[in-house]
Amino acid sequence: FQSIIATPPWALMRAGERYEETKIIINLIKNLEPAGRLAVIIAPALLTNSHSKLIEFREFLRKNTTIHGIIHLPQNTVKATSIRPIILLLENSKPNQVYNIFMSDLDLKFKSPHLGAFFLPKFS
Repeated sequence: FQSIIATPPWALMRAGERYEETKIIINLIKNLEPAGRLAVIIAPALLTNSHSKLIEFREFLRKNTTIHGIIHLPQNTVKATSIRPIILLLENSKPNQVYNIFMSDLDLKFKSPHLGAFFLPKFS
């Protein structure tokens, strides 16, 4: 595939099943053609948890993909959980140089500085 957009059922998984999610993501990457792109919604634990299987997963990503972006979404984006999900943007190519990674926290972008409440901008 040239491009894949996916959301594994992580919001429905219990903590012990988190490693199944990594297998799904690795399989998606392996199904991309060279330089193919993947946008996948993940739980933040995949990028922050210190469990050895998740460290191995991150090492796989570091060695086998070019990470183009990490976008942290607002809380309650996924109704099944209150965890703030992440959109991970990857390319199926081994990084061959130092490169920039786009990072954004959308929760900060959609909070009113005056009200402190979540709001979406109006589009005309």
